[in-house]
Amino acid sequence: MSAWRTKIFEDNTACDVRREYLQMLIDGMPGAEATQSTIEAYQDDAEDPNYRYIFWAALAATQWEVGRLEESIKQRALESIAHAGKRRADFNELESRLDSPQPPLMDKNGLKKLLKEPCGGSESHPSELEQLEREERSEQ
Repeated sequence: MSAWRTKIFEDNTACDVRREYLQMLIDGMPGAEATQSTIEAYQDDAEDPNYRYIFWAALAATQWEVGRLEESIKQRALESIAHAGKRRADFNELESRLDSPQPPLMDKNGLKKLLKEPCGGSESHPSELEQLEREERSEQ
């Protein structure tokens, strides 16, 4: 995992945002609907002036990584990061990435692979897919 992603996803909520957004895409939800559902699910975090930079950075970083960065999300992330206080430096590389060309649109297999990766450099929050695979292995 790259250093810029590790810094952003050190926060549990950031990992949850990433995981839920990816899972919705894997389940076949269109990108704009997955975005709206994520915003609604984390409305308190998205609006909290002391915490919103984490939410918007996590959503924007995830969207960029899968080739689905929406301009409105990019702008909200950049605006929020500008007010990130002590953690502002953690987001410098993300800002550069958000202004660079995105990777190609990630297919469902790529999304599943990304969802399996540890978030924030830890295994503390396994994805739903990982949990299902563990359960299947334990039943065998």
